Amino acid sequence: ELNALTAKHDMPGRFVALPGYEWSGNTSLGGDRNIFFPTDDRIIRRSSHALIDGGDAQGTDALTCRKLFEDLAANKEWDVVMYAHCGGRYADISVAHDGRFEKSVEVHSSWGTFEWILHDAFKLGYRVGVVANSDGHKGRPGASYPGAGKFGAIGGLTCFAIDKLDRDSLLDCMRKRRHYGSTGGANGRMIIDVEGTFSDTGTVYHDDPALFDDSRGTAATKASMGDIVHLPSGEMELNVTLETTSPIERVDIFNGVELIETVRPYGDGDLGARIRVQWEGAEYRGRFREVIWDGSAEISGNTVTASTAINFLNRDKTLERDGNNLSWKALTTGNSGGFELVLETAQDGTLKLDTPLIKFEAAISDIGLEDLIHDASGELPRFVKIYRLPVENNHRSFRFNRKIELKGSGDNPIYVRLTQEDGTRAWTSPIYVYR
Repeated sequence: ELNALTAKHDMPGRFVALPGYEWSGNTSLGGDRNIFFPTDDRIIRRSSHALIDGGDAQGTDALTCRKLFEDLAANKEWDVVMYAHCGGRYADISVAHDGRFEKSVEVHSSWGTFEWILHDAFKLGYRVGVVANSDGHKGRPGASYPGAGKFGAIGGLTCFAIDKLDRDSLLDCMRKRRHYGSTGGANGRMIIDVEGTFSDTGTVYHDDPALFDDSRGTAATKASMGDIVHLPSGEMELNVTLETTSPIERVDIFNGVELIETVRPYGDGDLGARIRVQWEGAEYRGRFREVIWDGSAEISGNTVTASTAINFLNRDKTLERDGNNLSWKALTTGNSGGFELVLETAQDGTLKLDTPLIKFEAAISDIGLEDLIHDASGELPRFVKIYRLPVENNHRSFRFNRKIELKGSGDNPIYVRLTQEDGTRAWTSPIYVYR
């Protein structure tokens, strides 16, 4: 039935329907994986027979993710592409990973935001791309909004850089990691172009030379997102171009887990009386990861003239204001939320904030361009940050170049994270540069 549906709806040039399924093993066995095929009538290697009558009559079950990779390799199914998926049974890529099949990790879905899985990949030496999906079971990619339950995010979107809309082009793009993911929603279809240029000639690979003996590189002085580059000598410059439908707040440049620089399209001289309070985080990696941020805030010695809720995605979670006093109900599942205040004067007064996890008082005059962070991290990051925004921000196009200082040993996974004023985020697949 699935094969018939994907064959029926696959219309090259108009709409691509990829055959595939979710391998749904528990985290201790490797965790969820999304599996994609280029053709119909392929073997489904089940993680179990839960909700399915009968046993493993065909002898094709793979009860662990490691066994799944082994069986795919033994059957020479090198055309299969996989993602490490973070749902209720999040993928543990330290338990099982095979870069010959598993090309990317999922940093966002309806379940929340999971930058930690990308960080895990870097620490383990994997070269993976970035995707964002929905997993909302509603058939609304990028528009699966959370209900009254414990989901805390909108389903994500992945943008694939392809010239032709067909199965082969899409899967080739997946294998080359030439894509980026966003947190979805009304402003989640931004255009991002990231290019690396080099002062000396390097060798650019699409297939990881650490995994494929027959991987062929090309001599080049440029690389795109997802490329793997051997650069024995010379310098790197990162070129970033952004087109968005919500004002651009910041672009963070990373080398692996290290934040190199935060680039904004405005400076100190543009700041005004707009104050942003943002909370972010998750309790842990598993299913019940939500952090409760229900709380209140008070401005004294100044006057609040306007307030705006940011990423209050659940309809039963609201922000209320009574003069200079605010109260709210909110949660995050690795993603972020918060509110913005417009004050009568830019420097006067104090802000007092009270949540179950973090409480503080700050002078308005101390709030500037750079984040003031109140950290309560546990197994995963959990924090509140406050900062100031410009009087008016009309930057929906942004282009900049930066010199990148490369480490002399190991990989330099260079990528950017975009944050828009409405709270929408996006991550590019890294360019992996090594000496």
